[in-house]
Amino acid sequence: MGLAAAKKRFEKDYQEQEEILTVLTNESVGGAYLYEKGIWVPSAGLLAWVDGEGTFHRAAPGQICSLSWLVEEQEQHERGWGYNLKALSIYQVRCRKNLHTSSWLLLEVLGRDLEHPALEEVLADYKRPVTFTDPLCGEFALDRQFSWFACEMDWAGERCLVYLECDEEDGETAEAALAAFKPIYQAAADWDRRFRAFAAQELAELASDWQDTAVTEEDFARRISISEFSMDPEGTYTAYYDDGDLFFGHVIVITGDEESGPEDAEIAG
Repeated sequence: MGLAAAKKRFEKDYQEQEEILTVLTNESVGGAYLYEKGIWVPSAGLLAWVDGEGTFHRAAPGQICSLSWLVEEQEQHERGWGYNLKALSIYQVRCRKNLHTSSWLLLEVLGRDLEHPALEEVLADYKRPVTFTDPLCGEFALDRQFSWFACEMDWAGERCLVYLECDEEDGETAEAALAAFKPIYQAAADWDRRFRAFAAQELAELASDWQDTAVTEEDFARRISISEFSMDPEGTYTAYYDDGDLFFGHVIVITGDEESGPEDAEIAG
């Protein structure tokens, strides 16, 4: 259909009036989705911005605020996503407000690597380290981009990255997820056997198809190994296992909760 026609349809969702904003990008910079064949919509998420009247705005917890634009696939291969925006940086931009959301159509970057006291304060707060130490599990560090705390620990003799989702979006605690995780971690060896046995029961037949030879449940359970584990505040977990090349490098994903045990196993990646 062509970029010009796509832009005409895409821009119907934006106001005609142009604005000049000073913006602070978040860490979600550089992603894109396919708008139609051959045309993509890159975006840059925002932590905060100052409008043309000097009014300061900060993205609320869970609120998606971003700059978006269109790029042809051929141009992307040659020049990237355009505008060369970076994470956690301050820009002045010319844009048009979305009619329905807190997002803007990016038209031009007017200034880069700028200084702005209010936005720099937000950036400093965002970069501020937040950690907590649990006597059983060790030290967890907050990853604000994903709203979780992370810790690398020993899991039944294997190294495992553990993620505890924050109690609330953009929060700085994970008390609920930690409380749900600790009973599982205290019996990590037993849970590891349960995870292996469950995944083997659910996926050994599929592995046989991939391998073009019989894979027993015992061999399946022996070959896989845990790599990551995540827990949300409601007590639902996801365990990620390396596949031991049973599925040629795909990840085995097991979900469930402490009360019910493993409920689903599938391959991903």
